[in-house]
Parts: sequence; structure tokens; C-alpha cells
Amino acid sequence: MSEILDLLSKDQVGSGEPTTLFIISQPKVGKTEASLQLPDSFLIDIENGSKTYTGRKFNVKQYAAEKAMSNLKALSWCMGELIKLPQEKKPRFLIVDTTTALEDIANDFALENYKQTAMGKGFTGKDITNLSQGAGYGWLREAFKTIYDNFKLCVKDNGCVIFLGHAKSGSINKNGQDLSAKDVSLTGKIKTLFTSDMDANGFLYRKGNSNENYISFITQEQDLFSGTRMPYLAGKEFIFSKKDKDSGKLVTYRDWE
Repeated sequence: MSEILDLLSKDQVGSGEPTTLFIISQPKVGKTEASLQLPDSFLIDIENGSKTYTGRKFNVKQYAAEKAMSNLKALSWCMGELIKLPQEKKPRFLIVDTTTALEDIANDFALENYKQTAMGKGFTGKDITNLSQGAGYGWLREAFKTIYDNFKLCVKDNGCVIFLGHAKSGSINKNGQDLSAKDVSLTGKIKTLFTSDMDANGFLYRKGNSNENYISFITQEQDLFSGTRMPYLAGKEFIFSKKDKDSGKLVTYRDWE
């Protein structure tokens, strides 16, 4: 009883920075390249989209091909090695690119889990969502959540896991302010589960014809995606990156951090 009374007797200070961040954009805006420039960052490339960028990274598909293993096994190996590292050796920012590719791996994980059950031993399909009466979607959601929860163990105690994702084609108007959760390229209830679990959901877009990319946490009436639990981010947008016209190099900004 005394522990409860202690909790009731004082306010606890909230965390000042997000530990999970979901960033989506249309393709080729530059979220992967910009994220790799964050200090003490490590990219887990599931989509094989970082080949031309410099930074600390692990290519799941490349490693899987070299070791003659599945993408699921390659990702599991990388995550296991990161989790085992001492705190001071873990990255501060872990970037997962992309959530669409992560869902494919979650499908394989869900299949693996289902086939270990009595009712799943005889299942020969390759897509868990093909189970009758939509039963596979529950397995998929559980597998997806298990994987992204374990990413949180791969960073320093004060670190942040940044998930990069895609918006569905044609879902965004010119100024990027008409995005809703249904436009996130994830399946069914996974979208709601995942976005609600994030400390912040930001939409990365290029402003007009400029070379500046902005990350927006502004939630509008028709927008069920963008938003945050972090007071200093709520209702705001920040410049995220800018391509230098002279050198062609990408410069990143961290006002959102």
C-alpha cells in the first residue's frame, strides 16, 4: 500500500525525447539518406535500398544471400547480435527501412509460429493471411509486434528506433497535409496497432519546388496518421534535410530531436 501512496503523492517527470518514431513519405524524398546521417546511427536495410548511401548499416537481403538463409533468419541474427552488445556499444538511433518489407518478414515469422502449432502442422501456404476466416491476420499482427518490440532492445537506454515507411501512391496532396492512417502502406489493423504504439508519427515531404524536406507532426481533421505524444513536437513541423545546390550533398537538421 505504501508504494501506491508514494506514487500518488508526487508527479513523475515525463521523458523528453521519443524512443520510437515512424516516418513515412512518398518514394525518393530522401528519408533513408538523411536518417543515415544521424550521429551514432545504424541502419537495418530490409528493402535493399541503401546501397548508394554511406553509413553504418546491415543489408538483410545481401547477408541472407551470402549465408544461404532466409531474410527472417538474417534479420534475427542481426537483432540478436545488437541485443547482446553492452549499452555503450549499441547505437543511439536504430533505423528500420522499411515497414513494408518488415511486414513481409513478419509474415514468414507468423507462418513459422503457426506451423509449430497442432492445427498448423499441415499448412502448406506461404502467406499467413490465406488462412480461412481471416485468422491469419491475427498471427501476422502478433508476429509484427514481437519483431518491432524487440528492436527497442537494440539501442542504448536513451536511444530511439526510427521506422521508415511508404505512403500509398496517390494518397497525398501537393502540400502534403492530407494524409490519413489508411494511406500508410501496412496491412489492416497493423496500421492502427503500430502507429498508436509509436511515440511520434511524422510525415516527411518536400515543400513546393524547393530542395528542403520537412517532417510534419501536424494532425488535421482528415489526418489519422501524423501526431505525437511529445508536447514539443505536437502540432509542429521542422526542416529535416536540405540538398546543397553547390556540392549536391544532403544536409540534415535535428530540431525535431
